[in-house]
Amino acid sequence: MNRLVFLFSLLILLISCREDIIHPDEIAGNVNEPVQINSRNSYTLIINAKNLSINISALASFNTTLARISVTLVDHESGYVNVIVKDLNDIERFRYFVNTDVNLYTEVIDGYLPNSIDIRLEELSGKLKVQLSRAY
Repeated sequence: MNRLVFLFSLLILLISCREDIIHPDEIAGNVNEPVQINSRNSYTLIINAKNLSINISALASFNTTLARISVTLVDHESGYVNVIVKDLNDIERFRYFVNTDVNLYTEVIDGYLPNSIDIRLEELSGKLKVQLSRAY
C-alpha cells in the first residue's frame, strides 16, 4: 500500500511540474503574450514576439524626475520597435528606435516626470524587454 501511495504521489508531482517557468532575468515566455509590470517609479514590458504588430501605451507612475530607460532586443529576426516617453504635458521627451539585436541600451532621463510610455512593435520577431525605472 505504501508503495502505491508513493508512486501515485510521484506521478502527481511529475505531472504538476511546469517547465515554462520564466526566470526574472530571462526574456522568454509564451509567444506574442506581453507581460507588463507597472508600479510606483517602475514600468517593465517583456515579450517574446513572432511577427507581431502592436501598440502598447501605459501610464507611468513616477514621483521623481530622474529615471533610467533600458531596452534589450535579442534573437531579432525581423521588424522594429519604437519606444516613446512623454511628460505630464503629453510632450515627447524621449524616443528610441531599434531594428537589430541590442544586448542592452540604457540612458538616464532627467528634468521631467515621465507620465506615459508608448511602445510600438511592427512585424517584430524577437525577444524584447523595455524597462523604465527610477534612477538612483
